[in-house]
Amino acid sequence: MKQPTLLCSCILCKKQTSDMGIMTHFLRSHGTNEQKQLFANNYHSKLSAAAKEKYSHNPKKCKECNAVLAYEYRVNTFCSHTCSAICSNQRRNESGWTVSDEQKLNVSQKLINYNISQGNKVTSMHETIKTAAGEFSRVYFMKCKFCNDSFTAITTTQVCTNCQHLKWNNNKDQYAFRFNVFDYPALFNLAQLTSIGWVAFGGKRGGKKNIHGLSRDHRVSVNDAKKFNYDPYYISHLMNCELMTHTANSKKKTKSSITYTELVLLVDDYDRKQSV
Repeated sequence: MKQPTLLCSCILCKKQTSDMGIMTHFLRSHGTNEQKQLFANNYHSKLSAAAKEKYSHNPKKCKECNAVLAYEYRVNTFCSHTCSAICSNQRRNESGWTVSDEQKLNVSQKLINYNISQGNKVTSMHETIKTAAGEFSRVYFMKCKFCNDSFTAITTTQVCTNCQHLKWNNNKDQYAFRFNVFDYPALFNLAQLTSIGWVAFGGKRGGKKNIHGLSRDHRVSVNDAKKFNYDPYYISHLMNCELMTHTANSKKKTKSSITYTELVLLVDDYDRKQSV
């Protein structure tokens, strides 16, 4: 006989859940960084597997050769540059478009000017000789915007190899807020929220646009949390949240309004009072 589930509440954040899920909630929200990361990886893996399985039943095909596009390239229209060129050239031929002599001359002149700027000797319109001996490439001396270490690169990238994972949205979900502000009227100005509303940008689905609305902002920013490896529990805590207009939030950008030390004191004090 199946045992009935009982309603429990978390000892730290007071969130209510069933007795079957209270341990999962505690480890996911208040466990160690390794435990939280494990839950996050499993969640995203399941989402990705489900999306790939759904895509396999109705995959997108190349517009030119009708080849099936891989899941990673599902946003593309063609399977290769060759198919894209074939389709483009066909449309040009059907419309009667051709490259004029003036356009050909402009392209040739730009190629000549480029080779001159690179220090290559131009012998004719279609032939150049590299003046530098051996293999070479341009090297840029950069400074990583995350760790401030100096490094060299062949492009003007602003992030070193060791900090590439910080450049994208990796692990950002662990810092997200997971509570309802309406459950904490003593901490948030709900009257202002009711009056102004949440920020909204409309869109193709016909949603109501409200660019002057409020949004939830991290007092200690996610950017600083990723940069200095702050504990996600404190960053996602409700004491790190404040309601702010979209205009003010845009001006604030990635800056923090309080220090991490101040946040830790606020969170620990709040949790201590809630546990009494």
